[in-house]
Amino acid sequence: MPFGITNAHATFQALMNQVFLPFLIKFVLVFFDDILVYSQSLADHIDHLAIIFETLKKNTLYAKRSKCSFGQPQVEYLGHVINAHGVTIDRSKVQAMVNLPNPTSIKKKGFRWSEEADQAFAALKRAMPTTSMLTLPDYTQPFCG
Repeated sequence: MPFGITNAHATFQALMNQVFLPFLIKFVLVFFDDILVYSQSLADHIDHLAIIFETLKKNTLYAKRSKCSFGQPQVEYLGHVINAHGVTIDRSKVQAMVNLPNPTSIKKKGFRWSEEADQAFAALKRAMPTTSMLTLPDYTQPFCG
């Protein structure tokens, strides 16, 4: 799908959510074309992969082999490192965030960067790599704002 088309991203994500709905959060996570299959054992992983491949085939969707890896003890996914011990932030991403320069302006004579904004930005950079930011939500509990 060409992502230059208006709403292409949202449409594609909606398609992926619909296609993988029976398996989402049970053993698969999908973010656009990034599909993460996670399992407790290698045998389960093989079964889960078979289900995912069959689902892709049934819906005339394809995986690019050069972008795939299977049976890995650790994977990088959306800026995180995931393994049997849990989820951690990719340290190279943390360093990039810490080294991010402070914005100066967005438009001429428009947005102005203040000391308060500078402090908030610094706090955000400190908070991003913390464990609480990486905790998955508890889907058995209600979400409220």
